[in-house]
Parts: sequence; C-alpha cells; structure tokens
Amino acid sequence: MAASLLIGNPSQPDTYIVNGGMLYETVDRNVIKHRLPTLEQRLAPTLRVLQIFGFFPLCVNTKAACVRQRIEFLLWTVMILGLLFLNAFLFKLNIETIWLYSEIFEWLHAQTICSIINGLKPLIAGVSMIIFWLQATKHRRFLKRLTQIDAIFRAEFGASPDVRKLNIFVVAVTVVVLLFVCTIRSGEFYFNQEQLGSHLLVDLSLIIVPLLSLWVILPIVYFEVCNQLVRFWTRQLQQAIKRDGQPGRHARRSVKFYYEQFLHLCGLQNDMSNLFNPFILFALGWSVFSLCLTIYFVTQTDAHFPEIPSNETFSGAESITSQEWFITVSFNMMYGFLQITMAAGHVCVLCFTGTRTNERTRAILAALLSTLPEEESAADRFYVTCFMFKINTQYMWGVTAWRAFPFERGAFFTLVSLILTYSVLLLKFRNERRGTPSLTAQEIANSTPDSVARQEL
Repeated sequence: MAASLLIGNPSQPDTYIVNGGMLYETVDRNVIKHRLPTLEQRLAPTLRVLQIFGFFPLCVNTKAACVRQRIEFLLWTVMILGLLFLNAFLFKLNIETIWLYSEIFEWLHAQTICSIINGLKPLIAGVSMIIFWLQATKHRRFLKRLTQIDAIFRAEFGASPDVRKLNIFVVAVTVVVLLFVCTIRSGEFYFNQEQLGSHLLVDLSLIIVPLLSLWVILPIVYFEVCNQLVRFWTRQLQQAIKRDGQPGRHARRSVKFYYEQFLHLCGLQNDMSNLFNPFILFALGWSVFSLCLTIYFVTQTDAHFPEIPSNETFSGAESITSQEWFITVSFNMMYGFLQITMAAGHVCVLCFTGTRTNERTRAILAALLSTLPEEESAADRFYVTCFMFKINTQYMWGVTAWRAFPFERGAFFTLVSLILTYSVLLLKFRNERRGTPSLTAQEIANSTPDSVARQEL
C-alpha cells in the first residue's frame, strides 16, 4: 500500500502529556485542555467492519461497562457460530458438487478443478473466523499496545498516523469487493434465466457469494492496515534519530532513549505477530495449495475449456444446450480465476508487507550507527550492542510465519522459485509421458512371450 495513507505531521498543540497510557492536550504542563481520542477509538470504523463480518467478537467501545462488554461478546459469539454453521453447510454442498463432477467427468476436468478451488471459500472463511475468535484476547492486548505507542510517540515526536484514511481504505475495499462479486453473481443469475422465489438457496446466493469473497479478503486487508501503523512509527523513530544527528543540533537525545522507544516497537510487533501468526500460516497454506492445483491443471490437460458433454453423460437428466453449458462453465471458471487471483494476492501481500515492515525496523539501527557522535560513552556503546542483539533476534518478534521463518526478500523469491520448479517438473513429466512409445492392443495380442523377452533384452 502507498505510504501516503499515513500523515506524520498533524497540527501540533502546545504540549502533549501521557498519563496512564492516555494522551492529553495541554496549554502547559499544569493546565490540561482535554483528553485526545485514543487510537483504538479512532480505529473504531475498521473494528466495526471486522465485527459485523465475524472477525472481532469484542466490544468496540472500551468505555462501556463490564456487563455490557460481556453481553456484546456473547451476542457476537452467537453470530459467529451462526456464520460457522452456514459455512459448514456450504462446504458440505461444495464437497457433494465436487464428488458429482468427479464421477460424471473426471478429476482432471475444468469443472471439477474450478469446483475444488471455489469450494475452499467456506472452509477458508470458517477457519479464519475461528482463528480470530480464539485470538480475541490477544487482539485486545494488541489494540491496547497500539494506543500506548501512539500516545508515547505523539507526546515525544508530535506525530500520529492518519487513521481516518485507513478507515476509509477498509470500508472502500469492503464495498468494492461486495459490489464487484455481486455484479458477477447477478450476471450469472440473469444469463441462466433464474427467477427469485424459485429456490431459497438460489435467492440467498446473491448475498452469500459476495460475502464468501469478502470473508477471504478482509483479514489480509486488516493485516496490511496494522503493518501500515507499525511502519509509520518505525519511520518516525528513524527520522527522529537522523534529525538529532544533524550538525549543529544541540538538544540531542541519548541512545538509551531511542533504545527504549525501539523496545516499545518490538513489543508492538511481538503482539502483532502473536495475533496474526496462525492466520499467516493458514493463508500461505491455502494460497500455495490453490496455485499448485491450478498449475497442475494447466500443465496436465489440453482442454482448458471443456466441450459440452453428451446426452448419455447425464443419465436421467435433461439435455443441456451448448449455450447453457458455455454460460455455466464460463462463470465457474470466472469464480475460479477470482479465487486464484486472491490466492496470488495473499502470497504477494504477506511477503511484501512483512518484508517492508522488517526492513523498516532494521533501518533504525542503520540510522543510529550513522549519527553516533565521535566520542562515544560506555553507556552509548552498551545500548548500541543491545540494539544489534535485538535486531539479530528479529525472528523472535518480527513479522514471521509463526516463528518458522521471518519475511524477507529471500522468502518471497523462495516461494516463487518453488512454484516455478513445480511447474517445470510437471511440464517435463507430461512431455516424457507423451513421448514414451506404447504398444497398441493389436500388437500386444499378436506378441509372444519370446518376442517380448527379446524386446526387453
């Protein structure tokens, strides 16, 4: 995402003070004008979107009474359970459809492959909801840490992220995805000459199909928003270090001060990793599976757009015209292409965003080393050593795939190399299989054991 979503220099009042994690605007250090809204409060529209679609079961208003928060948690949990049952029912229908296509056609068929890829949506949505529901406590802890970091950096550096634009970004993505997929489903509804009221599931599909795509996309959008916030504060710390290192600047902060702010950011990234690690690993898993399944289909078959089946294929069913078959296959492949695009987007966003966040964090040490005074004290050398040790243990607190490996440039190219290698091997196997000479049935019938033995020798 573009860095312009965040603004680092808002209009600054006279003074900011931090008390108990809350930020207050003051005329001076003794006269408080009013308390500023916390970052969690400014992030309320994004949290409300997550809450409506089943990814945030907690109360958005943290000022509410404890009883109200518990009641809201129970109500949103009941709603999430309803959505889970809905996705389980849809996944069961998709399994039955996949099995039907595999019996009528074969597994390596456009309709079957597209049904498998599209049939993963309810499973992905359900597992993602379960992950975020189980991580609700860690989610609240992460939001509290965001509020504390925002208060500290706004008080020390006078900079705060423009959360309003991030909220607009989340809402805009939600609306665009719903409208786009709803348009595709409405077109399918029209060309198939379906009618409202003919079947309940057909009527509900006008709403369910867009929701399935949104449930897949929304968590990765929220992951990007959180990384935007983290990169904003790392960039502010890096710029503050560079400003203090400029020639002629007298009021220079100590290395200990910057190390303390760096520890705050490390704690924030640790909380973010604890929240998103299960989702990251699951997202990479289904994305790579979808891409590999697509590559397998593309490399192992020549008929990417299947021909209309014969009347004998559907025993006891009505014959299907070429136009109806074309519409059915076209929309099924369109949904499959949309799911493949989302899978590739997940891999790119996870690797690119995680890499940018980790590299931006490492840039803080580079800025500190370039601005150190010529005469270093023993305390400065100690905290620089602490900086270096913390950077070297980034796999313990940075953006990682559940501590398996940190996201760096090499991780993305490794994934791409694995997928390309898989594609080349499949193409090679296909060419070798086609190039292998085989005996015809007449040759096998006319051959004798002696002749076969001589051929083997």
